[in-house]
Amino acid sequence: MKGPKKAVIYCRVSSDKQVRHGHGLDGQEARCRSYARDRKLQVVNVFRDGAISGRIENRPGFNELIEFIEASDEDYVVIIDDLSRLARDVVVSRALKLLIHGAGSTLACVNFEFEDSPENEYFETIVVATAEYDRRKNRQRVMSRQKARLEAGYWTFGPPKGYRYEKVSGHGKLLVPDEPNATLIRQAFDRFASGELMTLTAARDFLGEGGLRNRSGKSMSPTVEEAKRILTKLIYAGYIEYEPWKIGEVVGHHEALIDRRTFDEVQQRLAGRARAPTRSDLAKDFPLRSSVICGDCGTPLTASWSTGRTKRYPYYRCPNTKGCASKKKSIPKKRLEADFLYFLESVCPRPGVAKLARRVTEEVWREQNTRASERQELARKAAQDIETQIERLLDQLVKSDSSSVRARLEARIETLEQGLERERRQASRNKLTEKQFGTALRMMFDVLERPQDFWRAGNLEQRRIIQSLMFTGPIEYSAGDGFGTTKFSLPFKLLQLDRQEKPSLVEVVGIEPTSASPTLRDLHAYTVFNLTAGYPTGREDSQPVQ
Repeated sequence: MKGPKKAVIYCRVSSDKQVRHGHGLDGQEARCRSYARDRKLQVVNVFRDGAISGRIENRPGFNELIEFIEASDEDYVVIIDDLSRLARDVVVSRALKLLIHGAGSTLACVNFEFEDSPENEYFETIVVATAEYDRRKNRQRVMSRQKARLEAGYWTFGPPKGYRYEKVSGHGKLLVPDEPNATLIRQAFDRFASGELMTLTAARDFLGEGGLRNRSGKSMSPTVEEAKRILTKLIYAGYIEYEPWKIGEVVGHHEALIDRRTFDEVQQRLAGRARAPTRSDLAKDFPLRSSVICGDCGTPLTASWSTGRTKRYPYYRCPNTKGCASKKKSIPKKRLEADFLYFLESVCPRPGVAKLARRVTEEVWREQNTRASERQELARKAAQDIETQIERLLDQLVKSDSSSVRARLEARIETLEQGLERERRQASRNKLTEKQFGTALRMMFDVLERPQDFWRAGNLEQRRIIQSLMFTGPIEYSAGDGFGTTKFSLPFKLLQLDRQEKPSLVEVVGIEPTSASPTLRDLHAYTVFNLTAGYPTGREDSQPVQ
């Protein structure tokens, strides 16, 4: 071969698997170097494209090759191992050849001799067209197999977060729960369905702070869009669907993380119209259903309407007809709920204790508010430092000619940008103003001091909020003795202290030296948490608890 004495090599493989586990790129390079030695060509550079389809024209490695030969005064021979390595598409192959020739270089192939003749060009076109046909046919076969497996209830693409693939006898590769993501995603669905997470921003923060991990196992900071993608994937409810191929709602063989009812409830909330849950009329008519357990056998009470001759009658019932000693299995709704209101009134805290608790909470809030301001300032400074690092790396990225160095710089920039997003979120978190805190504190203590009034006047959701605020477990009820042993939440447990225990409450910040009582510290933390998490924070995406 006469003419240019310097050469560059171009290699390409189509899939990630070939890059990670195969030797396709190394094998191509070895054959191209052997070709160059036989023709006394000096190889000065090698350009690679890993996991790039033969039908794609815009390729990082090939673009670097063109930039390299255009920036040099030399005329190079560009060596490829096979015509299909340049492209598996006739149009793309011609476009890439034009770029090489336009940069002043020539193209050489290990297993094909280029000649300037109509016959040679025709044969070259046939070879590339055959490769294109094989590519399309192979893609068609793969898609056909994937579609058949999807229709059979198996996911065939990359595993969604919360799952991983595992070989299971009789199934092949099957999705199985991947912890801790699986539990975190399950909790996100449950909390969004119940209304505890009211916005996608809240869901994003919950997933991020809970330690959602990427495929490499590292903690990540999900975006709002990513949180939405997770909450709208039917696969978590045990179904397979793939809209591009018109495959929808096939029962999957994998283990579901949530039930279908929870998934549908989340979709309704995302659409802005919370769907009434199954048997919603019962839930509305019997607010204590499932929250109260039978005092004789511990079974959660169910509820229903009984039809008489002229009208219907509401009852709470113990469904344990065989193992329960109670003879009165049905309790009139009016009686049980009247007993519950009397029970709420009987557990109201003493006014003096409630007043002292308010003062404790106000003092703790001011201290935490100061700390929050300090954390925000630290986050702002950290964000500025990260921005400076990113700008410095971007300058290096622009100046670098090495593909490997550029890849490392880009990975580092991506990591820093994730950290920058975290710090910006921390710095932008709004705090309660003095006025907002006062309103929230008043609302909360109004509920704590007179829960029976709020329960009597509230709707279903408000009643359940009061129940969850007051109790940490089921409420026992006996038809003969009324409400019995109950596990109260910490605020109610503390606010019901007997008179002889009251002196231990005096030693608090702002009244006397700081109390060492862990119980008081728990009260501080619990109360402030509920104020900041359950009431308006001034953020646009937050909503007040009704």
